[in-house]
Amino acid sequence: MKAPQLLFLVTAALSLSPFFANADTVTSNLIQNSYFSDLSDPDNPVGSLEYWDITHLSPYVIPSSTGSDRYVVRGGGNSDNYSRIEQTIDLSVFNEDMIDSGDVTWDFSALLYSYAGRDISAAYVSFYDDLGNELQSVTTGGITSTDSDIVYTLSDYVPSGSDSIVVAWDATRKYGSGNNGYMSAPELTMTVSFELANAYDGAAFRVPAPMWGIFLAPLLMARRNKKQKA
Repeated sequence: MKAPQLLFLVTAALSLSPFFANADTVTSNLIQNSYFSDLSDPDNPVGSLEYWDITHLSPYVIPSSTGSDRYVVRGGGNSDNYSRIEQTIDLSVFNEDMIDSGDVTWDFSALLYSYAGRDISAAYVSFYDDLGNELQSVTTGGITSTDSDIVYTLSDYVPSGSDSIVVAWDATRKYGSGNNGYMSAPELTMTVSFELANAYDGAAFRVPAPMWGIFLAPLLMARRNKKQKA
């Protein structure tokens, strides 16, 4: 196959491929520092609650068994009956019309567990408008399982008018001296259809390449053929 013909086929394939692969588009994890670690020195990672606001008492992080650079947040020590952390996610980086369409979905997941099976761990995902009014709030409910490998999930549609998301976690002591509710690896993503991402060109969503390539390739071929005839 001659080079111009190959160029045409490759360029056309790249231009047309999005139209044959109408897969949904998913954001990366919107939660910052989901492993509760400070990696400023990659050789010596340490636990950290950076990007998280501690809104009640004194939760802290402990090493995770899943990796040296990953940590788990614990409810607290002695007498910490109730602890809570939050992280606010700004949605203004996304196309407002796309968010308001009512066709964008969100998915949350996290590992939640309790040490003795009595203290409570719970996660929350709440959406707010630009005036701070709550539009939606969903919770995992209180988790007392001691199985640290269970992934709890939440999902729904992003409410129209959403301006921010607050992801929160709290732990409640019900037994013993320490607050042994735990959370690790929280993740929050948003999903939009291929057609909607194209229509609104939303920031942080992948938008397929334009169609210029399928028109450019024949022009390049014609120009090369003309030179060869001359």
